[in-house]
Amino acid sequence: MILCVATQRYLAQKKSLNLRRLIILELNISLGQKLVRYLKMVNAYGPFLNENFYKNFAET
Repeated sequence: MILCVATQRYLAQKKSLNLRRLIILELNISLGQKLVRYLKMVNAYGPFLNENFYKNFAET
């Protein structure tokens, strides 16, 4: 009986650890996706913004 309780406790701990790992992993993945989206946006608009900035700078 004691062994059974100890095993259940161990499994519960293991499960919560795995859950924590999963949550952390999902957070990292979502942060990574946001970063990728941001970098894509910067790549898409970066040259355009720079051109306009230099044009405006040259005109003044």
